[in-house]
Amino acid sequence: MNTKLTPYYWESINLPNNLQINPTNGKISGYINSNKEFKTKFNILTTVSSLPKQTSTKTFSLNVLKSKDFNNNEIISKNGIFKYATNNGRSNPQFLSKNNNFYTVYQSLDLKPEVLKYNKLEKQWTLPIKINNNSLNSNKHGHPVITIDSENFLHIFYGANFTEIKHVKSKIKNDISNWNQMEDIGFNSIYPSIISLPNNELLLFNATSDKKYIFFKSSDNGQTWNEKKEIIFWGDNYFIYPDAGIIYDNDNNIIHLSWSTHSYIKNDHQGIYYAKSINNGNSWTNSNNKTLNLPINSKNTETIYFNENEITYGESITFDENGNPAILFTTTKKPKNLHNSIYKLAYKKK
Repeated sequence: MNTKLTPYYWESINLPNNLQINPTNGKISGYINSNKEFKTKFNILTTVSSLPKQTSTKTFSLNVLKSKDFNNNEIISKNGIFKYATNNGRSNPQFLSKNNNFYTVYQSLDLKPEVLKYNKLEKQWTLPIKINNNSLNSNKHGHPVITIDSENFLHIFYGANFTEIKHVKSKIKNDISNWNQMEDIGFNSIYPSIISLPNNELLLFNATSDKKYIFFKSSDNGQTWNEKKEIIFWGDNYFIYPDAGIIYDNDNNIIHLSWSTHSYIKNDHQGIYYAKSINNGNSWTNSNNKTLNLPINSKNTETIYFNENEITYGESITFDENGNPAILFTTTKKPKNLHNSIYKLAYKKK
């Protein structure tokens, strides 16, 4: 007696664009490429491949509604897809706008970067594109970042946990669908940040396992990279956290950098510090344009805020129309209790 199950096959008629049915299990997947409400009907055909073949057809209705709280598909995810995305300035940017598009990159649940594109004219997100070449195993410190160069090619830097920084570059301008794997950068890096300059230069900043904060420069939009240049070193007992971040003021040609330090001896996260560069990272000054000898250290730094009795974290950095920096940070009385943090703002007076 033959007890083998007879296979079923599924197909659809009039299924909306960008929805697909799996012929072997009947599962419908994809997305609705529309920002309007509409109703539609489609047919599903189920076929039993027996002898004689038998087919059954059923009609389904589909109602597509706009969210009352968000417009035009602006919810990227409702199921925690950003669970391991970084949420502060230790690595940036992870979101940018260029050429009528928004781009964002994040670390997915399998620790691989995923990138999405939002077309502001069509008001539509793409499906996520996964970057598969990733060296992370169980550690979640991948901190992917994204930029677009002066020729409108996209770059993603990711996957470094005191290892090499992975780098991919889009094959097509303004497009996220296909990527070229580039050479790894560095060897003991973590927390990358990237700045794109208008003259085919890219500056890749990162902290290192030997307690330094450095950057690499590319003068050919990421094809090759110069030797690292040290910016900050506090000593072997301190780790540099660029948690307020690094940002480029294109109008005034200023790179703004803010950081805090973690003491391995006291197990404290303290201080808010600042430096800037007006020559693409070749030299650095304080906010009053006094040149700082490199690497910057605790003796020659510009201290924005320090309190021995508080835990301090940088949150964000920006600048005004004149290129003057403003830094948002939090302070918490010891012992550490992040639920009692106070937000504070420091800004450069004219």
